Amino acid sequence: MADTLAPGLLMGQAVGRMGCFLNGCCFGIPHSFGVAYPVGSDANFIFGSQKLFPAVLFEAGWDILVLALLLKIFTKKPFDGFIALSYFILYSVGRFTIEFWRGDSLRTIMDFKVAQLTSIITIIVSVALMVYLANASKGHRDQQC
Repeated sequence: MADTLAPGLLMGQAVGRMGCFLNGCCFGIPHSFGVAYPVGSDANFIFGSQKLFPAVLFEAGWDILVLALLLKIFTKKPFDGFIALSYFILYSVGRFTIEFWRGDSLRTIMDFKVAQLTSIITIIVSVALMVYLANASKGHRDQQC
C-alpha cells in the first residue's frame, strides 16, 4: 500500500512547497539569485527586502523529478516496499541538500540542521530496510523454484 501512496505524497509535497513559496515561509538564505518577499511575510520580517534563494521552489522541482522517476520504475519494482523506500531515500537526499540554502531552519549538532539530521537517519533506516526486503524477497523467490 505504501508503494501506491508514495507518488501521491510527492505530488502533495510539491504543491505544498509552492504554497510555502507564495506564503513567504520556508525561505532561503540571502542570495543574488533570489526573490524579495513582500512586507508581512516571515521572510521579509527576518531579512527585509533582501533577495532570498527560492529553496522551496527547488524542493518542489526535486519532488516532481523524484515523482517522475518513481512512476517510471513503478511497474518494475523488485519487491513490495521498493517504491516507498526509494521515495524516503530520494526525498531525503534532496531535502538534505536543499537545507544548505534554507534560511529558516534550526541548527543542531556540528551546525547541521534538524531536517538534515532527520534526512540522514531516514536514509540509513530506509537503505537498511531495502537491503532486508531485497534479501527476504530473494529468499522467497528461491524457495518457490
